[in-house]
Amino acid sequence: YYIFLLIRPNVFLNSGSQFQKLLSKRTLVISCMAGIKLTTIEKILQTKKIIRIMPNVMALNVKSHTHIYMKNKNLFDSNLKKLLSSLGKIISVKNEDQINFATSVFGSGPAFIAYIVNIFIKASKKLAKPYSMNEKDVIELFKNVLDTNNSSKLLDNFVSSISSKKGTTQAGVNYLKSQKIEKIIYTTLHKAYKRAKEIDSEKKNTKS
Repeated sequence: YYIFLLIRPNVFLNSGSQFQKLLSKRTLVISCMAGIKLTTIEKILQTKKIIRIMPNVMALNVKSHTHIYMKNKNLFDSNLKKLLSSLGKIISVKNEDQINFATSVFGSGPAFIAYIVNIFIKASKKLAKPYSMNEKDVIELFKNVLDTNNSSKLLDNFVSSISSKKGTTQAGVNYLKSQKIEKIIYTTLHKAYKRAKEIDSEKKNTKS
């Protein structure tokens, strides 16, 4: 049977050993914790039957991009594949550091995306005053752009196709570039990635 570790990393580091009593030789431990390495989990739980996964909140809509890592590939059987497929897409990774990447981009990413979209909505409302604006129309705008441009290259071409010299779109795009928005987004993701790498090495009783 399966035991999913869905607790805060610092709680596990401090109190994880109490879960040993719940394990048997048949138990497969599935860790959803950010940052806690397999070796650390093995040491605390005294078992090697462990898989690390990084799903995201989109699992609620069966749209998670669940990254999965394990030392023993035999642990990932058809039953577990069927179970995790119920959350959305499964992405197997070759090394554990890729779970830190997944934590940043796919685990924390939905919150970053929601934050950016919400800022766009708020800015649009502010610009629209004193006229009314339906925020659902703006959300639909995001969806429509992504529905018709499903790669980085297509998105680049899309921007170029709309932009014209000295036009309104170019004025806005030039400002975004001047504010180094690409660097801001990269730094945001890197900070989340770096934080994921730090968690495992933190001492007990330290907040994560």
